[in-house]
Amino acid sequence: MYYKLNRIYYKRGFIFLILLVLLFPSCELLKIKHTEPPKKQDKDKTTMKKPVIKGMRVGALKTGKYVYNASVEVSDGFLKSKIFREIKFQFGNVIITEDTYNSTERTSDKFVIDSVSLLPYSRILSSGIEELINAKFSPTQIEGYLLLSSGSTPFQRILSHPVFSDGFSLDLAITLLPLEVGYRTKLYYYDFKLDDIRSINIEVVNIEYFQLANESIECYRVFVTDEENGTMDTYWISYEEYPKIIRAEIQVISDFSKRMKTYELVEVIY
Repeated sequence: MYYKLNRIYYKRGFIFLILLVLLFPSCELLKIKHTEPPKKQDKDKTTMKKPVIKGMRVGALKTGKYVYNASVEVSDGFLKSKIFREIKFQFGNVIITEDTYNSTERTSDKFVIDSVSLLPYSRILSSGIEELINAKFSPTQIEGYLLLSSGSTPFQRILSHPVFSDGFSLDLAITLLPLEVGYRTKLYYYDFKLDDIRSINIEVVNIEYFQLANESIECYRVFVTDEENGTMDTYWISYEEYPKIIRAEIQVISDFSKRMKTYELVEVIY
């Protein structure tokens, strides 16, 4: 009798389990449900990877080394220097560096920039073994350390939109704009020396031939103006599939005055 009752209970239990399996997916029975907060999207990274200038010619970015002869106006004349610029790809990003040598110092300026928007992720500017700037960029802020007379000092700047940086970062962005005669646009960048977000107007005024050594190079002549500071820079950018800066004449704000900085291409190594 006891054996028969057990068989009845087993059969009923077995039928009950089959009904449960048929009525509910097995994963729903075994899965422990947790209420998880929605994952935060990395808005900064997503935004950095979107073009900020329509038609930016990122496909025309060519790796290589570019050597320039440069001079900067100083109080007693001009300081001559040599500039070595390099562009390379690394881990899906673009690394751009600028090493400058003159009679008094050597500086090294390194950017990690996004390969789509060309916006900077980071910048390290050093003179000798001392870091003058160590900064991280996002669409909403710039933060890092600056070397001041009081020592290495943290800083943070809140942004309303992504910006380029002064230096090679800005020059590369200008070079890869969809240049043509009559083209105009506006760029925003952070000027570390002035500690300010600057807006500049870009205008392609004409195409002209620039004499470089024994070669005549067809170039866009590009005006870059800062209306607030009253400065106007001139770039000669080669009219070719992979454009490059052939010459630049830049007005630098220093000690409440404007000083001229020029650099001219002398060699390209691909």
